[in-house]
Amino acid sequence: HVGIQPVSELKFQLPAKNNWRHMVIKYLYIDDEDKASLASYIRAVSGVGELKIVSEPPLHFDEQVRHLLKVLKRYDGLILDWQLDDIATPDGNPVAFRAGALAQEIRTRETANEVKPLPIILWSTKPKLRRSYSGDKTSHDLFDRLYDKALVVDDADRVQLELVSLDEGYKEIASRRSNLEADKILGIDEDRLGRLHLSLIRAFPSSGQPVHSYAH
Repeated sequence: HVGIQPVSELKFQLPAKNNWRHMVIKYLYIDDEDKASLASYIRAVSGVGELKIVSEPPLHFDEQVRHLLKVLKRYDGLILDWQLDDIATPDGNPVAFRAGALAQEIRTRETANEVKPLPIILWSTKPKLRRSYSGDKTSHDLFDRLYDKALVVDDADRVQLELVSLDEGYKEIASRRSNLEADKILGIDEDRLGRLHLSLIRAFPSSGQPVHSYAH
């Protein structure tokens, strides 16, 4: 997991754009800001169509969970603003939860096979994250990537590639669920595996764990 840092400082293997230009990866983005305020982020990261981001306002918790269980089958990933309780919903009341509670519920439902495995992204502003997310250590393992909104537009190409890479990684791990040994996930032979540091090998969960445990 990453802390609050410029996206350009993140280091991991990204897929070449020409390998996925024919695909359309869809993320659902839940944020209490109005669509006009979110348009610049979505437009910059979506590019010319390889990645589609659909924004929705939050619903009250039970209703939000029921909605996600129905619609996430149509999406490849989920993006959440951290502080979903700033702005009132159409019924005049703000929701009574933040992204950590919703992400925890979705991860629990994944483990119970009620929703497909998919990356969950945290996308918020640095002041909001510092106020409550930074000290909420229990939430940190729920998200696959964290982005400061102020940096998203300037680093849009890289954010786009990273979101696509996360989708590809989840689908690859899900396709190998019957054989999730470290060498198979990393795509290396046993001889090369033996040269890796023991701490890396031990970082891989035991078999039978949910997909997000391996993705992390």
